[in-house]
Amino acid sequence: MKKNKNQRIGFKCGLGFFAKISLFSSSTLSSSSDLESKMAMRRVYSKIKGKKVKERRSHIKSSFSTQFVKTYVKRGLNNYNDKYIQTSSVQPLLHFCFGGMAFYYLVALPNERCSSK
Repeated sequence: MKKNKNQRIGFKCGLGFFAKISLFSSSTLSSSSDLESKMAMRRVYSKIKGKKVKERRSHIKSSFSTQFVKTYVKRGLNNYNDKYIQTSSVQPLLHFCFGGMAFYYLVALPNERCSSK
């Protein structure tokens, strides 16, 4: 099977090629979370942009260490607490209800698929 030109370019350039497309597209931002995620991707891209492949592996490995993940989750929970809990918002209740509903659906889905045959 012969690959076309675009597939070869994407394979050669790896993450950088696809990150440039998604980060620097001229789409409009619909909310602040879109802006935050776009800025986070830009930070990741700028950190690994000038590194060689061997250096990228060690950078990514250190980014997923247990200590890094613990501090990242702790910071996220503190931000959530400041944004929703301390302001007496109703959003945590909605997050809990819709999250529970989605979790139940995902847990029950395999059972439903097997029993429908």
